[in-house]
Amino acid sequence: MAWETSRENEAALELLEIRPGDRVLEIGFGHGRSITAAAKLTRGGLVAGVDASPSMLDMARRRNQALVDRGLVDLRQGDSLHLPFEDESFEVAFSVHPVYFWTAPISHMQEVRRVLKDGGRFVLGFRPESEQARRDFPASVYTFRPAEQIHQMLLSAGFRSVRIVDREDAAREVRFALATKGRGGAAGLASKL
Repeated sequence: MAWETSRENEAALELLEIRPGDRVLEIGFGHGRSITAAAKLTRGGLVAGVDASPSMLDMARRRNQALVDRGLVDLRQGDSLHLPFEDESFEVAFSVHPVYFWTAPISHMQEVRRVLKDGGRFVLGFRPESEQARRDFPASVYTFRPAEQIHQMLLSAGFRSVRIVDREDAAREVRFALATKGRGGAAGLASKL
């Protein structure tokens, strides 16, 4: 899995345009390789992450132990429906693939928006609904959605400037939603695109 998702994680980090000193959140960090990469980009900022799996938490902590010890990485077990962070804690957040498992995606997206600062950026990597996705992954576990639906959900969650992009350096089936947190709720956001 680590190698299967590495190109998508790298593309997400590039799309975030992380700057030195940024506070970064990864949702569903798994093996923790992208946590390490993000920490290099922040150069003294903070990279935090949540993952539902205790075994992934252990693996990512081992991989990033030196950064954890220096206070540059904060990894926790949890889920994106109840993020264990204060409001407006991060400049950027990203999640590559966990959206398939969110039973209430808009609620998860609203929670991500809550922990982002005004103007904060969120990148969501996902495989859109397709015949190939339905063949390759069991519907009892994965829920794929069309890119247009992901776009609308992010707007409904209160994000603005939402756009869907393809990346040549990622798997061709994977797309990315780029969303920015603005002031106010979802009302009228579509007109700002």
